[in-house]
Amino acid sequence: MPLGRFGAACAVAIVVTGPAWAQTLADPATFLTREALEAHMSDSAFCYYPSDRLSCAWAELYTELNDDHAILHSANASADGPMQVIEFRVDWRDNGLCVDYDTQGLIAAREADGNRFPFDLSGLEEITPEALEELLVLIRDNSTPDSCFYYSEDPITPGQLRQHAFYGGVQQEGFDPVALIPSFASGVSMNPG
Repeated sequence: MPLGRFGAACAVAIVVTGPAWAQTLADPATFLTREALEAHMSDSAFCYYPSDRLSCAWAELYTELNDDHAILHSANASADGPMQVIEFRVDWRDNGLCVDYDTQGLIAAREADGNRFPFDLSGLEEITPEALEELLVLIRDNSTPDSCFYYSEDPITPGQLRQHAFYGGVQQEGFDPVALIPSFASGVSMNPG
């Protein structure tokens, strides 16, 4: 999902090096159409920076696809705290998904012990309204206004995607690799960085 960098900023910093994530700009003509992206969202969870064993730095599960927005649950884990699953609203802008800066699209946040993100969202405890407000401030303070995310097919790893970030309408260098985990898998392990 397009909020990978955004969701990860909540709990974990990711530093990636190596040739697979070379710093290049993507040709916007290669970005997936909204229809193609929604097909992936309907069938799969998005696993960002997948390990060889398909654990994820963070993962996103889309639970609603609407005319003007989508709802997703973004999960990440840390070695020194509970796994967080944050519910966001992101707005469609052409073939990309964009984040409202003021609200950050934040709807709710839940926590659970362990590092397995259950796709049925079972076993998650909602955080308090006060903690949710603190989380909103943290996310907004670490975000860039006018953030949008687009996806392309990964030309090196068939069946995987790349997420491309745009801040203030400017494409950022690099990309986030995304493995597609079929929804019927019921969940995915999170790599607590």
